[in-house]
Amino acid sequence: MNITRETIKDTLRAVMAEETEYQTFFKKALEKAGKSIPSMSDEEKKEFFNKIDAAWNAKGEKNEDLKGDQHKLDVDGDGEIEASDLAALRAGNEKDESIEESAGCSCGCGGCSESVNEAATDRDFEKVYSIFDKKDYFGLKGSIKTMLGNWQRALDKGDKGAQQYSKEDVINSVTTQTKARAKHTYDELVKAIKNKDIKALKSKLRHDQPFSIAIFTQTTGKKLPKSTRDIHSFLDNEFTNESVNEARLGKVAMLKDVEAGRTSSVEGVKISKDLAFEMRMFLQRPMLSRSRTGIAIDNSQMKEAIPMLAKVGIHKRLSSGVKKEFAELLKKYK
Repeated sequence: MNITRETIKDTLRAVMAEETEYQTFFKKALEKAGKSIPSMSDEEKKEFFNKIDAAWNAKGEKNEDLKGDQHKLDVDGDGEIEASDLAALRAGNEKDESIEESAGCSCGCGGCSESVNEAATDRDFEKVYSIFDKKDYFGLKGSIKTMLGNWQRALDKGDKGAQQYSKEDVINSVTTQTKARAKHTYDELVKAIKNKDIKALKSKLRHDQPFSIAIFTQTTGKKLPKSTRDIHSFLDNEFTNESVNEARLGKVAMLKDVEAGRTSSVEGVKISKDLAFEMRMFLQRPMLSRSRTGIAIDNSQMKEAIPMLAKVGIHKRLSSGVKKEFAELLKKYK
């Protein structure tokens, strides 16, 4: 798999939709829950997001876009921003920070117990998320503007709770929550792809869902048709009868084990986590994985695969940090 920024940008430009119904749907669900995301426990977050997914899927999941006023400082839902609301907000922020320090969580959701096993997936998520975030696809600018307005009004009322927070605190909070939602969408879709859950994929992959389409392209290396009907036809036929690249490439699974820290070698060849990640990305490039060379590499022992990878130019794509390591392996097994 070697999906470039340009590929995903092309996908975004082709299918970007301006309107969304998810804004109102999520806002109502959050108000009904009576809590902000950071103030929820891990179990409450899991239950909340599962309910959201089930209810939205039942409606046909018309769009997962997150534009607009989704997140409120009014934690208790009483229409007023009071000290108690901001205290809950602060507690959530402190919890997020403690999780980031202890687990290195890159999504900042406060409920993501990230471990080294998820490092590679998070790198893929960060890549696609950053592209859509730059386009303000998730409506982050509008959400921040709304929350800052609420916070300022609370300050103007002399609310002591609001005085405990800075502008940066409010911005960080809404940014964290928006990213948490995007990460949840990403994780659920990747799970459906790996399980070949066609029903779940159909509910998430539509012509007006560019974020989900980009995730699918990144994960499988396959470009989806433009219309929803053609996308669903593709899922029913070609995708159902074909294994995604990751499932077919045995070497990919082995390299993932190295990245996750479950082992430090592949078929007797010791490899660092960083080199394992870059080798996996190279092997998953669609043009290589579908070729005779790709299949031959997958069916070879890693000692034999190293010089084969060199022949197809992997050293030209490796970062400077791992080039030396690969060169030493090539010298050893050539």
